[in-house]
Amino acid sequence: MAAQTAEAVKYGTEFLKDIPTGPEVVERHSGAVKDTNIVISGTSEGSIGAEAAKALAANGRPAKMFLLARTESKVAPVIETIKKTNYSVGVIFVQLDLMDFDSIRKAAASVLAQTSQIHILMNFAGIFIRPEYAQSKHGVEQHFATNHLGHFLLTNLLMPAMIATWPHARIVQLSSSGHIICPLRLDTINFDDGKTYHPWEAYSHADSACVLFARELSRRLKAKGFKTGVFSANPGFVPDSNLNNHLPPDHMKGAFEKYLEFHESVPDDIDEGVLSLEQGPATPLIAALDSVLAGWEGKYVSDGKVVDDGEMKESWVVDDELARRLWEMDEDLVGEKFL
Repeated sequence: MAAQTAEAVKYGTEFLKDIPTGPEVVERHSGAVKDTNIVISGTSEGSIGAEAAKALAANGRPAKMFLLARTESKVAPVIETIKKTNYSVGVIFVQLDLMDFDSIRKAAASVLAQTSQIHILMNFAGIFIRPEYAQSKHGVEQHFATNHLGHFLLTNLLMPAMIATWPHARIVQLSSSGHIICPLRLDTINFDDGKTYHPWEAYSHADSACVLFARELSRRLKAKGFKTGVFSANPGFVPDSNLNNHLPPDHMKGAFEKYLEFHESVPDDIDEGVLSLEQGPATPLIAALDSVLAGWEGKYVSDGKVVDDGEMKESWVVDDELARRLWEMDEDLVGEKFL
């Protein structure tokens, strides 16, 4: 292990001035939003998903927006803001618990009962560095279940309505740079029922799975003859997001210590800088709306631009065989085959 320690590494000390806000991105690409139906998970007030929803409604004029979250009262302020800025958009709350397959199936059925076409799906919901080990209702580690597996099921259940809008539909799966911490090992996602649990390793597993999911989904859709717009997107470090509500004060120390178990040293360019809550949805919105990204389907988007496979820091998130095995494992876990 290298002598370099977490304390020696600068992280998140300055704003990135060249990252636009969510409303600025939507304003530039408003034509891609007009009259569309949009589904967003993770839309509680104070979240990146909520900020994306507000920006899309105020600056893009969609037809319908489905805001998915566990608790309606936490989404109510978001809906109120949207109605004040754009009374014409149909904004609909749908209850969704990504740790519960029954809830996911019910949510998907509710959306499909209200629209036969979905133009944009943004999977924003997630949890971040929960210190205590926990499993979903179906026995899957909480980060993997919430951030990845639940969205795997939701996305595939909504797929008929997305296929109906091709070639215009886009799917954005939120990820982050957390995938660089450690390799995704499919046989250890439950950490021996918590005996070997480490929150940063669990988060990294889920994050890598999100990147690989977008990659494999794009490949499978192309194989079926559908032109796709599937991307994973890193929003950057947004400390004001409610995603950070459960973080311990020394959380980054644990991240670097876990990183150094699998790497010789921390890279010089690991500092992502700090983004405001308004800037948080910028990169995912670019992935959802910017026509320049056409032709790069399945790729990872960070700092507002596509990262080619050769520029990815870690090999496991561009491993097509691992992506295939992950998809098949996901199908086994949810008990249903897709595509």
